Amino acid sequence: MGISTALARVAEPGQVSSMIGLFLEEPDYRVRVNTLRGFISNPEEQVTRFILDNISHWEEPVQLTGAAYLLQNGTEEMAIEFYDIARIEELPDAVQIQLLAASLKHLPFYYSITRSNIDRRFKELESENLGPYFQHDIWGAMAYNPDNIPHLLASWSDHVNPIEKSALVSAYTQALDHLEKPNIPSGLQKRYREQLVDALQDAIIEGDPGAASIAADGLRTRWQDVNTLVTRIDEIENTLVSIQLPREVETHNAILQLIQVSKGEKYLPVEAGGQTDIDWEVFDRITHETRASIETSKGTFVIQFHKNACPLSVTNFVKLALQGFYDNKVFHRVVPNFVIQTGCSRGDGYGSLDYSIRSELTGRNYDKEGMVGMASAGLHTESSQWFVTHCPTMHLDGRYSLFAEVETNMEVVHKIKPGDPILSIELQNLN
Repeated sequence: MGISTALARVAEPGQVSSMIGLFLEEPDYRVRVNTLRGFISNPEEQVTRFILDNISHWEEPVQLTGAAYLLQNGTEEMAIEFYDIARIEELPDAVQIQLLAASLKHLPFYYSITRSNIDRRFKELESENLGPYFQHDIWGAMAYNPDNIPHLLASWSDHVNPIEKSALVSAYTQALDHLEKPNIPSGLQKRYREQLVDALQDAIIEGDPGAASIAADGLRTRWQDVNTLVTRIDEIENTLVSIQLPREVETHNAILQLIQVSKGEKYLPVEAGGQTDIDWEVFDRITHETRASIETSKGTFVIQFHKNACPLSVTNFVKLALQGFYDNKVFHRVVPNFVIQTGCSRGDGYGSLDYSIRSELTGRNYDKEGMVGMASAGLHTESSQWFVTHCPTMHLDGRYSLFAEVETNMEVVHKIKPGDPILSIELQNLN
């Protein structure tokens, strides 16, 4: 699969037709995703035309990758066509949103009626209450039009859930990158920039783990552009006192890094600490025949454990499953032909537990689909989140504890979408 990505990245104009031909003949959606992903960094007009003519006929993961290509490599001349295709009713909502984002990003400033129509469609989608993961995509798409900044800022309130707070802050950071539009007067651009930076500082000081982490990273990575507007570093520094370790180590280090950048200091992250010992009583109940049958809204898949290689990770997973911790947890992260991820107590990827476990980096490799690993924010920060790979992902080798693998029903993993829940986990063959 990786070969298709590599070939697409280096394909000469005369080779594009051959790559498209292979794409059409390939039955595995994952190879087609990789081919399009490779073309994102090697755009060709022929590829753009091919996506526009065929995107409505593909599976959703391939459609989303095609839309990502158009978002990255679209042109003003094609922006209206992106909009027209996005209006095809048969397209999944997630694909429509990304196509509308591509249109809005590349639309010439003088197409005010089309821009208004796109924004109206976004607000219609908002009113449909499609769920927080769709809301994340809608707000992110709206950020391409500075006219939407007042609406995005007004959407923040104490009543939005953690997923929506993280989504809004992500949209604020994105909006900072798209302020300079010919139809936005320089004075208004300046005011919007000040309002967005102030909103990001508010998010850090309020201390919601996901929103604060995203806001801190957003300001740090744009420091040269926003440093004169970040005026509340002392308040931000006081926020560190309320950050709980090890539960919120990722947030703590994101804020700490922003503070150290603001002071011109070298970044020195804190360690998570709080590592728990293995629960030997649970460990002794796990046999080589122990399996976890994971029932989701899309079906059930079964994983087998690598108990000897990763005793702490396996015991931790089994213990949480026995407690019912994973019941109704959603798959908050789905990257086509990469991973599905779950186990977050908040649903935005920033939820953890009051303890961490040590990383168990063995000689096992992510060399096939269905590898099950522990998510982490760095060495020895694992807790409750885990992921399943769609394909070989060797770049994860030696970085994430590989504690299990899918034994049966891998097709269910490929069906999972963001927001799909785990209904229950049944542990089989425990002592």
